[in-house]
Parts: sequence; structure tokens; C-alpha cells
Amino acid sequence: MSPETREKLINSLKDIHGFAGIEFPGYLNYILVTIIALGAIYFIYRLISKRKKSLKPFYEDLLDKLSKLKLINDNKSFYLSYLELSKTYFNERLKLGLVDKTTEEIKGILAKIEELKIEDSRFIIESFYRADLAKFALKEFSLEKRNEDLARMILIIQELEKKHQEKIKLEKESSR
Repeated sequence: MSPETREKLINSLKDIHGFAGIEFPGYLNYILVTIIALGAIYFIYRLISKRKKSLKPFYEDLLDKLSKLKLINDNKSFYLSYLELSKTYFNERLKLGLVDKTTEEIKGILAKIEELKIEDSRFIIESFYRADLAKFALKEFSLEKRNEDLARMILIIQELEKKHQEKIKLEKESSR
């Protein structure tokens, strides 16, 4: 086949009407714009609601979560959440990096913290050992013991938070 014949054949296969665009009925454009606008409104609402949640002080949110632990009946689940929330507080306020530490490692770290009373430090370690027993050995602890651990941890966090707020206040006053 010669190049000229080939060109004629290719040209004969082309559409003689050209490209015809897809035409939508007029109301479909309004529906599409409405869906996009509703999506944008929903996105803005979610963004604002997340900001409102973050306005709540960290420790208040943590105390709320800790107080809800009373509703957990399962021993292992209780102590898993208890450990996670407690370590989160100590990481956030005291910058200790406890999340990936064992209880033995935490024991050495807490002993060096000036903000903690010795008896509070001992209690924290004991409660973390109980949590380890509940997690790994599936040991059951009484509801009274769990509530006692929880109440004492809440008190310790409240005391530490009070000291933290006083420290911030002193820093602001000294910077003036």
C-alpha cells in the first residue's frame, strides 16, 4: 500500500461531524453545584468542630477520659486504657517519653522527677505493675482496687497539673 493510499484510508475513517460535546440538561448543573457547595459546608463544619474540641485543655480532656474508665468492666481493657492515658499525661506534661518504656525503665525515670512525691512515684510504679499483670498474666483485680488506682492517679495528675500551672504563671510574671 502506497503512502498516499494509506493517507486517504485514514482520512476516510475520521468522523465527518467532528467532536460533539456531551450536553447535560440545565437542572443537572444546579444539582452538581449544590452537591459541591454542601460538601464544602460540611468540610468547614468538621474543621471548626475539631478546633472547638482542641480548645479544651489537655488535662481536662484526659481527666474526663480517666473518669470514664469506671464504666469499663473488663480488667484487661481497664488497665490498658489506664496505662495509655497515664503515660500520655506524663509524656505531655513532663516530656518523659514513657510510651515505649517498660515498667522497669519507667521506675528509674520517675525516681528522678522532682515534681513527683516519692510516695506518688511508688504508687505509679505499683499501679503500672498491676496493669502489666492484668495485660500479660490476665490477673484479675477487684473493682475496688481498680477504682482506688484510678482515684489516686487522678489526684496525682491534678496535683501535677496545679504545679504545672503555677510554673507557667511564674514564668509569665518573671518575663514581664
